[in-house]
Amino acid sequence: MSLKIELVERALLPKANLAALCREFGVTRPTAYKWIERFEKYGYAGLEEKSRRPHSAPYATAEDVVVAIVEARVKYPRWGAKKLVHVLRSKLGDLTPSESTVERVLRRFGKLSNDTKK
Repeated sequence: MSLKIELVERALLPKANLAALCREFGVTRPTAYKWIERFEKYGYAGLEEKSRRPHSAPYATAEDVVVAIVEARVKYPRWGAKKLVHVLRSKLGDLTPSESTVERVLRRFGKLSNDTKK
């Protein structure tokens, strides 16, 4: 953070050579321009690290589908993803996830025994 502040403050001085500052601080010019723009728009708060996590997950499995997967596993505790997909198909129709998605959900909730792991 102090690196960003120092670079931006020095870059905003009159007759500052941005290319030389970038070489000195070991950053690219696009990065320096991004920091300067954020500083001018938001002040020092704009120089704080931002989360890289996506704002949304458009391909995430819907909650009702996850619940159906876990319920099917509870009802048929010895069945793996392949058989559960057939059960889910009758309940969910076109919303039925793939075997790999079912397996991933079961692993996430600890509903898959170790002997069925690949």
